[in-house]
This record gives sequence, C-alpha cells and structure tokens, in this order.
Amino acid sequence: MHKYTQQEIDWLKENSIGVPFRDIAKNFNAMFGASVNHKSLEQKIHKIGISNGLKGGQFPKGHIPFNKGKKKYWVGGEETQFKKGHIPFNYRPVGSERINRDGYIEVKVADPHKWELKHRVLYKKHFGEIPRGFIVILADGNKKNLNIENLSLISRKQSAIINHKKLNYFDKTSLDVCKNIADISHEIHKKRKVKKYD
Repeated sequence: MHKYTQQEIDWLKENSIGVPFRDIAKNFNAMFGASVNHKSLEQKIHKIGISNGLKGGQFPKGHIPFNKGKKKYWVGGEETQFKKGHIPFNYRPVGSERINRDGYIEVKVADPHKWELKHRVLYKKHFGEIPRGFIVILADGNKKNLNIENLSLISRKQSAIINHKKLNYFDKTSLDVCKNIADISHEIHKKRKVKKYD
C-alpha cells in the first residue's frame, strides 16, 4: 500500500478539482514515479476530505461550466479545430523546463504531456533507476539546488516518519541523522507491537 507524503497530499489538494480520478492517478504517478491505481487514490482523496467535484466521472446536474457563454476563439467547425500535424501555439518540446505549483523544477521527458521532477531525472541519469518504495529529495531543502551531491535517496517510510515527527534537516549529514532516527523509531514501533501481542 502506498504511503503518502505531505508533499503528495498537498499536490492532491491542488490538482484534483474538476479532474476525473483516472486522470488524477495518471498525473500523480507521473509526478511522483508511483504506481497508484485510480480506485485506491479515490479512496485516499475522500479520506483526506478532498472532492474533485465530479459525480460518476461528470459534473453534477446544475453545474455551470467555467467557459459557459464565453466566446470561442477558433475559426471553422470544432471538427477542424486541430488538423493532423498541427502544433499548438503553447507546445513545449521535450527537454523544456517549468516550475510546478510546489516550486519544484519539472522537465518534459516525452510527448505529449509527460513531465517529471528534474531532480528525479538527474538522479536516474547518474545513479540508475529509483527503487520501488523510495523517493529522491533535496537534502538542503532548496528546490533550485539540483547539485548531484544534494540529491538523496530516502524510503517512503523514512520520509513519512520524518514528516510525522517534524524532524528538520538542512544538508546531507543532518538528513542522514533524520533517516537513522526514522529507522530506529520504526524498529521500536515494530518491537512494541510484537510485545503487545506476546
């Protein structure tokens, strides 16, 4: 089962309104390199009190579309709006960069709309694939510092414990200390559970 970080929960809160659950799951997995299916993601979204505003994949009866009554800006019929080979004016080529709502740099890795966090792309380029259950974070917390030395691999479990305990880190050394605290806390929790049922 996927363990959600605070960053992922914040992303869900900002990117779920008016979006079908299948698309939310697709965008979420592309953003965080996860493999969450849309059903379990839907349950998580409801659990944390978020609504995408859709009912059965559609807006509820009586909903007024945001573009109702607004002028259409294409010439000709809708069927000819996008012709084969047409490149939209806002097309971004592979390799383009942007800043997402959380302030992280993203890079376009494939057409038509596949973007990935740049620090993940750099990590994979230098160290290989990111293991399942792990994420890459910026050790000093600076979202613009994409120095290879600043990239750190951390398990989702460690990240969850660090966030829960509100442990602070500001470089790789202090992050390693936080990871060790998280591992120790996890072991203590496991032993307490075993002792409780002995």
